[in-house]
Amino acid sequence: MFGHPGRLLASSCLLFLTTLTAAASAAEGDERYVVQFAPSGRVGQRYNMQLTAQQQLKRIIRSGEVVLNKQDSTVKIEFEATVEILAVNERKQETKRHYVVHKAVATMGDQQMTIVEPETEMTAEANDGEPRFVRSDGRALSQAAQQLLPRILLFDTDEVTTNDVFGSDTPRKVGDEWQGEPKALLAMLGQEEENIQAEQIKSRAKLASATPTEKGVLLDILLHTELALPLKESPMEGADPVSASVVIDHRVHLYEDSDHGPEAQSTRVATFQVLKGKVDSPLEGQTFDGTNLESQTAKYEQLPDAN
Repeated sequence: MFGHPGRLLASSCLLFLTTLTAAASAAEGDERYVVQFAPSGRVGQRYNMQLTAQQQLKRIIRSGEVVLNKQDSTVKIEFEATVEILAVNERKQETKRHYVVHKAVATMGDQQMTIVEPETEMTAEANDGEPRFVRSDGRALSQAAQQLLPRILLFDTDEVTTNDVFGSDTPRKVGDEWQGEPKALLAMLGQEEENIQAEQIKSRAKLASATPTEKGVLLDILLHTELALPLKESPMEGADPVSASVVIDHRVHLYEDSDHGPEAQSTRVATFQVLKGKVDSPLEGQTFDGTNLESQTAKYEQLPDAN
């Protein structure tokens, strides 16, 4: 989430619901819902967002049973802002936003720092999938903001979407589970089919509950993904990784009516685990293992559209 090289492996799957909503409809005479994750951004749409993201990184290098190096660090970001959509693409995916920042704080170990001052206004624009941030007053963003904000405030502009992986045209009732589409998931992660076998992918969705509210039915959807993948990049300099596993649990609350904009609440927890590897070193028998635990919780509140 915050610059770890292996983060590229899980980025699409970890954050792919940040700006999506569900278009769901009840089958007539029955409490069943067609669950479709469809982008519905529109220019002028406004919402408040509260986001907390955290990454715990662990690394251990051993020579036989002797621990040579050990790393255990945690980074936490709290971000609150009022957002206005300035541009969308033909698929109604957000491509440009305006932020009025209310809180942007990073905590690293025992140290806490403000990465963007309260009430700062800035714009973010999709740039080949990566966000580019510019302050409205012309001042430069802090180095910490330049490093951390692009990791948590991503744009989802991929042609392959969450709906291709987990959408269901079959009406679903509360408690129903269905399998994700593995080919679409591989495309979202940028993996070729020949690099991975079907048994290495497990993905499923579950409609946990459907609760009537003043804004319509609120759907509680659980998404689970497990992947065992070969690594093209090493998570540690000088190491030769063999394989890794990624486990992602995503819980999202979506309104039945897609006009309500981004989901009411979303929680994601991802574990990136290096299964085994060897270190390129004159000392024989050195091995490493490591784990990234990444989590993100986001809450959204719709506001009247901008005039």
